[in-house]
Amino acid sequence: MSDIGTPMRCERPARRSFLGSLSPEARRDLLASGREEHYPAGAYLCHQDDPTSDVMVIISGRVRVRMRIGGRLQFVAVRGPGDLIGERTALVGHTRSASVVTVERVIALVVPPGAFAALIERHPSMLWTLRRAERERRIEDAHGTPEGDGAAAVVPMGPRPPAFPERPASQPLNCTIVLTDIAGFGDPRRNDGDRTLIREALAQMLQESFTEAGVPWHECHHEGRGDGILTVVPPQHSTAAVLHPMMGMLAVLLHSHNRRAGPPVYIRLRMAVHVGPIAVDRQGLTGTAIVYTARLAEAARMKERMLATEADLGVMASDYVFDNFVRHSPHLVAEEFERVRIREKESRMIGWMCLTGTRPARRPGWEGVG
Repeated sequence: MSDIGTPMRCERPARRSFLGSLSPEARRDLLASGREEHYPAGAYLCHQDDPTSDVMVIISGRVRVRMRIGGRLQFVAVRGPGDLIGERTALVGHTRSASVVTVERVIALVVPPGAFAALIERHPSMLWTLRRAERERRIEDAHGTPEGDGAAAVVPMGPRPPAFPERPASQPLNCTIVLTDIAGFGDPRRNDGDRTLIREALAQMLQESFTEAGVPWHECHHEGRGDGILTVVPPQHSTAAVLHPMMGMLAVLLHSHNRRAGPPVYIRLRMAVHVGPIAVDRQGLTGTAIVYTARLAEAARMKERMLATEADLGVMASDYVFDNFVRHSPHLVAEEFERVRIREKESRMIGWMCLTGTRPARRPGWEGVG
């Protein structure tokens, strides 16, 4: 049945997703507690009044939440990557309060209710995160719900200011710079089709991760660099959001991709994060800070450690980013970052490295490829 013409009780999403708000330890524990399921567009994940009580974590894609009240179908919300479905049913034991249907192809982690309850016991902060998300939605709803169709109601878009207005080099913008580089991209055992798939998958994962962090992808400057992407975040967005939840969400998406990918399209990703002045002219963006970020991404120590540990994601934060953001973040563990001396070409610098995720077992002949 169509939602068009039915009254809507629109519910805005919490400012941060459940998955993106967890500590790295709790997130790893959660991801290890369920099974991955794939759903086509238009599939029902659950129906209102069902007795099922599995909890679902959306890894990619979007779903609509709908309720039948007084014989009329009402649209409630849209949920996306990192959001939970069914947590209330699992915790209090009631039947499903709403139906959930996929808007597009969805990948979800399905966690049995007993396993979810055990997670809450091991990580009490997860319960606080659930309560905070519900409180945020109620507060936002109290200030008025948007009107229009469901998607517009849940994700309101304001006027977009010019993200990077042209300005002389003498008046640079202080921006967050993120450079991603795919390990082993040019390996001869990959063909052009493999590389195209990898590039498209990376672009999609970055877009979802930045959006989840509250940094609109379309406001950022992007440059394809063959085996990676340079992303410059406009100065109105905090570097803290790029570190959390963006970094955590990207790790989740990489883990999901590599669990189901064949060896030719595994993605092992190096990511460098720096902050520095960026000049804007008619040719694009420029600045020594971009060169500095590229040196961080090429650190030999990170390449060696990623190869040895089979990590999905290696992050190298600049000394400035570590001292001013990582150390003070309530969501990141500074002790998980390793201090690294970097010597690349003429550059001498200090970086801080953090590795996350492990790859599935490789097939013979694919050692070292990622």
